Parts: sequence; structure tokens; C-alpha cells
Amino acid sequence: MYKKKIIAVTQCFPCGSWLSIEKILDVLATSGFEVIILGLGELQSKNPKFKYHVIPYLAFNKFGDITTRSPILNFLWNLPLIVGGLILTALQKPTFVTYNGLATGLTLAPLVRVFGPKSIIMYHTFIGEVTNKALLFLLKLLGKSVDIVVVNSQGSGKDAETFIEKKKIVINEHFADDVFFSNDSKETNGGNTLTIAYAGRIDEDKLCFPLVHAAKKMYKEHRTDIQFNFAGAGKDANVVETLAKNCPNIHYFGYIKERKELKQFYNKADVIWAFADETYLALPAIEALACGKPILIPKYAAISGSKKLVNESLVPNDVGWLVDTNDENSVINLLDEISKNKYYLNMNNACIKLASEKYSKKNVEVVAEEIIALAKSNDE
Repeated sequence: MYKKKIIAVTQCFPCGSWLSIEKILDVLATSGFEVIILGLGELQSKNPKFKYHVIPYLAFNKFGDITTRSPILNFLWNLPLIVGGLILTALQKPTFVTYNGLATGLTLAPLVRVFGPKSIIMYHTFIGEVTNKALLFLLKLLGKSVDIVVVNSQGSGKDAETFIEKKKIVINEHFADDVFFSNDSKETNGGNTLTIAYAGRIDEDKLCFPLVHAAKKMYKEHRTDIQFNFAGAGKDANVVETLAKNCPNIHYFGYIKERKELKQFYNKADVIWAFADETYLALPAIEALACGKPILIPKYAAISGSKKLVNESLVPNDVGWLVDTNDENSVINLLDEISKNKYYLNMNNACIKLASEKYSKKNVEVVAEEIIALAKSNDE
């Protein structure tokens, strides 16, 4: 048991990246680390094993997209976090500082090193190959101050190797909490109505609007045989909320904080519409599989403006479908086919099996072991 301190710095709490990092920190807290959290915005829930310092801020899941518009906007958004992180590091003198996000981590790591702690960057996005020579030089320079980089897929790991030493990279795919694997996860509606659900950030970047458009078109055609449930926050959530008030086949459940409630939301549906990047499934897709629910995934990566294809191996035929979201008719035709043939009635066991084998808690335990090993090496 190692009584070490670790500070975790995050620009948001209600997002999949933080949920993944929080799970790693929970294992570390159980292993004897004192975990101190510094974050921006509203805290969704508290882990009794952690100590929290929260800076009041704009909700990242509503306004955070502005950070993607330029490096300057990203820096300004995170400036309170950068300043606060340095002050907290100086006061607490932790063994490690871990960061939610590549930009935040590479900015802070060289500064934090002055105080002695080692740095761990965790990011959950697919950045693509860095081809700009000046940017690549800068990334390599900043990356020298980082001790571990945790990425969420093999593809992201290969990209990170262009500016981070391979031995520093740890792959941590998303995993579903135990609550999603509980026995009642095999529920299904089984009636004449097909229910499609989406849970996640509601904006164009997450490719949920092809589903919204399909639902709207079916309403105009007086179709009631397929129902659409949406849950989540985001800059375009008001669009779905307004449609739900006027279209009886569209239902909006708001933002769901509790994991048990989210599982109930999945269980009310027959099929879950989620998203993926080129080499990994997003957390809602994995949670849906753990609930025994087949998934519908847009065939294009959920990166703004991307036309790159999702790796087909992520969605085997026995657990779901890839759909061409550039063609509205393709979306509706696939929904009609699923509704008519009711494939989902026989897919529950395969979904749970895949989630158990590939997206279980063992993923995060491997990452925690790497961090604990680094702490031990410091003592030798």
C-alpha cells in the first residue's frame, strides 16, 4: 500500500473522458493513494474516496466546443485550471499530477515538473497523425516532461508514438461499470414498437442528428411503429426538446446523472444509437452492450468534419450495425429492416459476451498497475 498523493486536473465532470479517468483514480484510491481533484464547472457526483476542489465555470458539455476552434481559445478556457493546478501542486507536493486532455496535460507537465511530481496525461479522443513539422517538434519537446500517456485505443496509441516514447503509452479502452452488467440487463420490449435510444452529448459532432432527422421524417409520415428516446445535454439539446413537445414519437429525458437511471434508460429501448471514432467505441455504446442492447453506429468517425470510416471490427454483425448517416434513406431503411425482422430479440447474449470480454473492469486495472509500478520505482 503506497500512501502517495495524486492530483487530477479536469476541465469538465459530465463527460465520458472524466468518467474513464475517475475509474482509474478509484482503483488508485483503493490501493492507498490520496486522490485530490481539481476541476472546472458543476460537479455531478462525489466519490467519498476523493477530495474535491471545484472552480465554478461554464458547463463544458454545453459550451466546451469553443475550445476546438483555436489553440488560443483552448488555452483561455483552461487558464483557471492551469493556474489552479500549479498552485495546488505547489501546496500539496503530490507524487503524480494527472490531466484530462492532451492540450491541458502538455501545457502543464513542463511547469509541474519544476515542483517535482511526475505527469500522467489521459485523453479520450482520436487525434490523427501529426504531419505539421513545427507542431510535431513542439509536441515532442513538451512530451519529454510526461511520464505516462493513457490513450483509449490502439489507433490513438500509434498516433501518440509520433511524439511520445512508446514505452510511456498505455492503452485503456472504455469499460462499463458493473451496474450495467447486472442480471436485469436482458430485458427487451418485445412488442410491435421498435424503440431506438440515444444517450450522450447532443450536437452535430456526435452524429446524433441523422437519427433526429429520421425521427422527424417518420413523424411527418404519421409513423408510430418506431419510437425515439434521447437523453443528454449539449448546445443543440433544445432542438430535441422542442421536437419532443410536438412529435409524439420523440421523447427527451434530459441529462441523466445517475448510472442506475442511465441503465434504466437503456433498458427501455430495443436498440441504442451511439457513436465511435475510427478505432474505438464511445462509452454509451459500451454501456449499451453491457446491458445486452445491440448498437447502431454511424459508419463515419465522430470527429467534426471527418469523412474517415469507423473500423468495421468494432461492430460485429451479432451485436449491431454500421449505418451510412450521409444518406437519410439508408438510416430509415435500416430502421425499418430492424423493426420488421426484430433481430434485436436474439442479440442480447452476444452483446453482453462482447462487453464482458473486451470492455470490463480489467481494462482500467491494467492502467492503475502501471501507475503503481511507477510509484514503486521512485522508491527504489
